[in-house]
Amino acid sequence: MKTNKVLFFGLIISIVLVFAFGVYCWNENKSFITPDPLPLEPTNVLPILSRFIPDPDYDGDVIVEWIGVRNATSYNIYRNVNGSEFVVIEEQRREFVLIYRYNDRGLSNGKYGYKITAMIRDETSLTLIESDFSNIEFVNVII
Repeated sequence: MKTNKVLFFGLIISIVLVFAFGVYCWNENKSFITPDPLPLEPTNVLPILSRFIPDPDYDGDVIVEWIGVRNATSYNIYRNVNGSEFVVIEEQRREFVLIYRYNDRGLSNGKYGYKITAMIRDETSLTLIESDFSNIEFVNVII
């Protein structure tokens, strides 16, 4: 008999908790609150380069990270050293990720600047067009 009461009260408490959770998740528009799903592809027009952490870098290996763009087939990574002209150091193929990463290794002391472009296929001519530059980010390397 005691076991039945425990089961009954356990069932009642479970129902109350489920009901309370449902009320909590119900918003003014009479629909359940659900998190927005991540987009399958980014919606920005230009690559967005992340800031460098740590700055300064003490081991000479700098991780360059950026958010990709829709319809890109690849990305060009540009670097300058101590204010020199930016040059392409790497072309990275597109993957189905939102955040891209490139590890620039073996750097010596100096101030390094990075910027990214996306190679985007023109739907009309089917040619590749290089996007404008992303933002520019700098990192100091001190070994």
